[in-house]
Amino acid sequence: MAGSPVSSTGLRVAYVLSLRNGIHSFIYRELEELERRGIGFTIFAVSTGDGPYQPKVRWKVVKPTAFRAFSGLLIALAAHPVRMIGLALRAATTRSVVDFGIALAFLPAFLSSGLGSVHAHFGDHKLFVGHYLHRFLDVPLTATIHAYELYMNPNPQMFRKALDSCARILTVSQYNKDILRAKYGVDPSCISVVRLFPWTVTEISKVPANDGFTILCVARFAPKKGHDVLLKAVRRLEDLGHCDVRLVLVGKGTVDVPRLVRAYGLGSRTTILSDINESALRAEYARANVFCLPSRTSDGGDREGIPVSLMEAMAYGLPVVTTAHAGIPELVRETLVPEGDPEALAEALIRLKTHPELAEAQGRVNRETVQRDYSPRNVDELIAVLRSVQNAAQ
Repeated sequence: MAGSPVSSTGLRVAYVLSLRNGIHSFIYRELEELERRGIGFTIFAVSTGDGPYQPKVRWKVVKPTAFRAFSGLLIALAAHPVRMIGLALRAATTRSVVDFGIALAFLPAFLSSGLGSVHAHFGDHKLFVGHYLHRFLDVPLTATIHAYELYMNPNPQMFRKALDSCARILTVSQYNKDILRAKYGVDPSCISVVRLFPWTVTEISKVPANDGFTILCVARFAPKKGHDVLLKAVRRLEDLGHCDVRLVLVGKGTVDVPRLVRAYGLGSRTTILSDINESALRAEYARANVFCLPSRTSDGGDREGIPVSLMEAMAYGLPVVTTAHAGIPELVRETLVPEGDPEALAEALIRLKTHPELAEAQGRVNRETVQRDYSPRNVDELIAVLRSVQNAAQ
């Protein structure tokens, strides 16, 4: 286990993450920027697995084991027996016993690492583990809340309790902030909107595909991403005589997108890339003519925050066609269509296809928007929050 990044600022943070599919690309970029700014951190991984973004060798990663959980239990009982019993009862009544046990396993490493606060990325089991660390240790807790936790949380009761224990809450959109206030009763003065950011694209080297007009969609195969709506729109384009359209779908997930492609008769013009590394994904952005993501509210109520893939496409100067859904209008001013409307989606795609000067102008504005509002500079806002809660706790 390598040493964690050394803090040159005195700020050291425990990052509670899931590494089940590696690190999310946007969290990986966030950690890189924290390290670049001299912020020390240790990753507390509630789960691990394969994925394209793995911790750097020099990043310290703590994983839960039975032995560490037993050691943490002894430490907690010796230091605060009454509190320990109370937290164990809470875990039992809120169906968070596993989260409680993982927090116990993290306890010895936290105590030996000189960390000043706990930060959880996502308001699900990571936050619940962070909540128990906060209660064991009396250290401040912060969390970054995305979208699915607000609508599809695995433990809503525990989510509310954990939110109440946060010194500050960060979220990725104003839309999410409004939900936290209206649905969960969080004081808006305790919520900071800290926007995510895509890769830094210093120079765009467009490599247009030679076989027509390429529509790119990068998204998990999930109901809220609207792949069926996109396929209906592309089917309409072909029916209207736009036979030079090529569709590239990057992702995998629970929706059987390959079956849908076959059902709409689009197999000959669709490429599906399920496993792709960063350099290959960048190449797809460079080859595309337009990016399309028809997000919508799923039947189960799941919604987006602000999809990072939209930011990535805009960073590459691509025009985007998406929906007026959740926090997306905070990022994209045009072209927005109603949710679940393949005809409107097709019309928007045709408009950009037949007016290349419009597509170029929108792409230019998109790139400027990302450079201005969705850049690595946003990490400075995160650092300010972390510093304020640690200073307040001293």
